[in-house]
Amino acid sequence: MKQTLQENFNSKYKYTPFDIKNLKLESNLAFDISIKKGADFTPVIKKNTFISKNIYDRLAKHTKLYVLIHKQLNCLNVQHFISKSLGNNDKILQYLYTVNEKNYTYLLSEYFREDTQLCITQIVETIIYIFEKNRTFLKKSVNYFSHEYNLAIHSLHVAIYAINLGNALNFSHEKLVRIGIAGLLHDIGVKTINQNILNKNTPLNSDEIEIIHNHPKESVLIVEHNHIHDPYIIDAIAHHHERYDDSGYPNKLLKQQIGEEASIIGICDTFDALTNERPYRKRFTYFEALKFMLQDESMVGKFNTEYLQAFLKSLI
Repeated sequence: MKQTLQENFNSKYKYTPFDIKNLKLESNLAFDISIKKGADFTPVIKKNTFISKNIYDRLAKHTKLYVLIHKQLNCLNVQHFISKSLGNNDKILQYLYTVNEKNYTYLLSEYFREDTQLCITQIVETIIYIFEKNRTFLKKSVNYFSHEYNLAIHSLHVAIYAINLGNALNFSHEKLVRIGIAGLLHDIGVKTINQNILNKNTPLNSDEIEIIHNHPKESVLIVEHNHIHDPYIIDAIAHHHERYDDSGYPNKLLKQQIGEEASIIGICDTFDALTNERPYRKRFTYFEALKFMLQDESMVGKFNTEYLQAFLKSLI
């Protein structure tokens, strides 16, 4: 027997109570917010509404608010799923891996769509929410991190590490969002590189090195083409491989020319690369990676020491 439209709707969606404390002022709402009248639910604020202080205060007058969520996990309801699993760090990470992997299939197959961009922001907001609920989340969950190296997993890790470090440096919510988006998108230009080069287990030739060194520029082109123009996000993506001793790429910037967002993404990107399996080497343990970045001759002087020390303290 075929399901009626209502039965099909009921099998996929449900209304769930919404805590207004989870709303962010001066942001665009990602979903409708409703109130209940008898057996029916009536939207009072529509999706994409800008949440001003006035609108927030109007919503706060209602005793109960509701949002409509899909029963299947997706980027728009992942925060709801996670709110029910606080304390289970392994499960929280699996939720994040799942929604980010799905979103990355769109990022890697085509230019961004509007809902893909919304998904990026929602994933970042969810990571920020997790740290708001548990500032030691990373310290207690890092052992659950996947060591499989692919672009989606690596980018999610870098976003988590960057938001964690931003919290340690007392960044504002706005700066945490910027650093999180930069983390998720910093390597999107890698999709333009031939897989034979990426998976090569012997030394790269000069032409292959040049192709690798061009991926930050490719990332910027893709991000700007999709109407992300925040200068801090663009700078972080463009310069996350620049180093304080001017040995980085693509522009060999000097220490004073490298922005704090780029410095942070650079640290997080390097740490995650070291702690994952690569075709040309075995992965470092977390302790080995931190020690290598702090003390190895090839690494000394390349990173912001204050940020690197703060990153270390956030993990031990």
